[in-house]
Amino acid sequence: MKASLRVLVTLVAFNGVFAPVTPAYSGDADSSYFPLSLGNEWSFSSRFFPHTERIADTATINGKLYYGLTIWSPSVAYWLRFSDDSVFVMQTRNDTTEYLLYDFTADVGDTISLPSIFTCEWGNRLILESKEESVSTSAGTFAHCFHFKHVSQCMDAGMLDSWFARGVGRVKYTENNIAGLMIYELASYSLPTGVEATISEAVPGSYTPLECYPNPFNAETTLRFHLARTSSVSLRIVDLLGRQIALLFSEQKKPGSYDVVWNAGALPSGAYFAVFRANDYVQIRKLLLQK
Repeated sequence: MKASLRVLVTLVAFNGVFAPVTPAYSGDADSSYFPLSLGNEWSFSSRFFPHTERIADTATINGKLYYGLTIWSPSVAYWLRFSDDSVFVMQTRNDTTEYLLYDFTADVGDTISLPSIFTCEWGNRLILESKEESVSTSAGTFAHCFHFKHVSQCMDAGMLDSWFARGVGRVKYTENNIAGLMIYELASYSLPTGVEATISEAVPGSYTPLECYPNPFNAETTLRFHLARTSSVSLRIVDLLGRQIALLFSEQKKPGSYDVVWNAGALPSGAYFAVFRANDYVQIRKLLLQK
């Protein structure tokens, strides 16, 4: 059986259109300690540098799906892939070498080695300190957290410790930076789209993930997709309530790459969703309009 990428989307009907469902975490909703889905966001509080981390992009590289993580700017800082309860990282899309970053099947005391390019970020080594720690933040109290210790040879920068909760992701971490020792605690988090990548029997290479650039954007953004075969395609924009804002097209299209420009100059700032459908393939991309 040939495997290929297909995106499965959890949707709910609203006024005749479909909107993403926001999943509630029940404690057993997700076995992943680092949920990777487009639109996922984690906001952290700290003494000087509160910030939001988000999954803002996807890329298929060497036949594998990676998620782009933004931290301090809209640009993707790292490309991540989750497989077999482990997180792999690539520094850029052009450097196709991936490295094991977090292993949630590890035993306490196990060590993960990283190359020197990550010395001042995640360190040279990660050691699993515990699987059973509790972490309390303003976003809630999380039990059975994985605690990784980061060992670095970088004297004045880099991660020191990180804690992950099941179904939520990173809930706390500490690092050295220009302000000294900083503690970041989860203030809020959102897993809005319910988009989950799986392997299916769809035709390999038929569709590529929808690209949106720039994103966030001011007034105008370009949506790009590629078809490897003739398909019945539609692309529309909906708001947070699932109401259709714009139907960009709905028609049969031949194989090829397509760019579609959406001008949102008349709309207020906020979050919108691009809903792309090609035959039985559906994908939702979160768009941030910032004026």
